[in-house]
Amino acid sequence: MFYAALDVSLRSVAICIIDETGKVHLERSLPSEVPNLVRCLRDLGEPIHQVGLEAGTLTQHLTYGLAEAGFDVVCMEARQVNAALSAMRNKTDKNDARGIAQLLRSGWYSRVHVKSVESHYIRALLSSRKVTCKGNVLILKTKFAPFLKSSASSCRCACEVAHSKQPSATQSKAIRR
Repeated sequence: MFYAALDVSLRSVAICIIDETGKVHLERSLPSEVPNLVRCLRDLGEPIHQVGLEAGTLTQHLTYGLAEAGFDVVCMEARQVNAALSAMRNKTDKNDARGIAQLLRSGWYSRVHVKSVESHYIRALLSSRKVTCKGNVLILKTKFAPFLKSSASSCRCACEVAHSKQPSATQSKAIRR
């Protein structure tokens, strides 16, 4: 039985795969793209019992991508993982992934529910509507950076539509009255 842990940042993911005894079989750093992760996990040649990651900005993107590839993905509560990893001497991505793998193997974690893709789309649309109504179209890209990573094409269209529907100066005066 193998356990894989991911320490995720926006650009890269540190992977650690251990067996049921806690022996490390693979440690690697990869770009945070689902196809790269799936290829790495499958290259081990053994079935992986669970893949664990800490709740964060790319959780939804990675969870659904890995689950679609056939992995049992566990999203762990971030504060609990942080408390468990804070006792480590060297705080690096590699060591964090190793610690997350040990937590996953031991079962000492709280599982977090990951919202559906549809609920994230609805929330993004409502938030972008709120931002465009205030006239702050420029902050859309910065506010939704993690969301853009998983659905760049649909959000790009939404940004273009929102930008084209900004009121003109005369329309703004009429709205203010």
